[in-house]
Amino acid sequence: MTHPLLQVQNLSINFTSGKAVNTAVQNISFTVHSGQILAIVGESGSGKSVTALSLLQLLPRQALVKGELLFASGNQQRVDLLKTSGRQMNTIRGKDIAMIFQEPMTSLNPVITCGKQVMESIQLHQHISSQAARQKTIELFEQTDLPNPAELILQEKVEFLFSSLRKEFDYVIIDTPPVGLVTDALLLSKYSDANLYVVRQNFTLKEDAS
Repeated sequence: MTHPLLQVQNLSINFTSGKAVNTAVQNISFTVHSGQILAIVGESGSGKSVTALSLLQLLPRQALVKGELLFASGNQQRVDLLKTSGRQMNTIRGKDIAMIFQEPMTSLNPVITCGKQVMESIQLHQHISSQAARQKTIELFEQTDLPNPAELILQEKVEFLFSSLRKEFDYVIIDTPPVGLVTDALLLSKYSDANLYVVRQNFTLKEDAS
């Protein structure tokens, strides 16, 4: 018998703060089959993100999660993601289930090269050599049309982001808090040929980065 890829049954999520208990999700159920796309739509604060985070056990400790999250792994053996051990979840995250967060730009560690961060996941799940993982990383960068993949994998986050802008745009707009204004301007000036517009609320700075 072929099971649904994911079956969520009576999922409830509450957050504790002292003696107070706040309900984020209450008794929701849905099913996702292989090849199916499911959209969970709701207003801000309705529990969409915490529902997704619960699937990967990424909620904070003060979260109280009840229900069943039945996931069919590659061999069709179903596991309850709420009862899965941390070690087993490490084999599921990034291999069987992946998540694109609301702010993916903050997902990269700023002091570790981008290539190393991608290679780490590949080696963890595919158990291949560093050289093979490096080649796979380059191929992934090529598939996303990033320029000079062999060079980009050696760069850190900010170098990676700004060098990918090189000669791609005439103008770049950065919406940034004032504390990061100078840093962002200097970095973009170094790694991009574009004219720079930095905007924050009523403050606007124009720099010629050429």
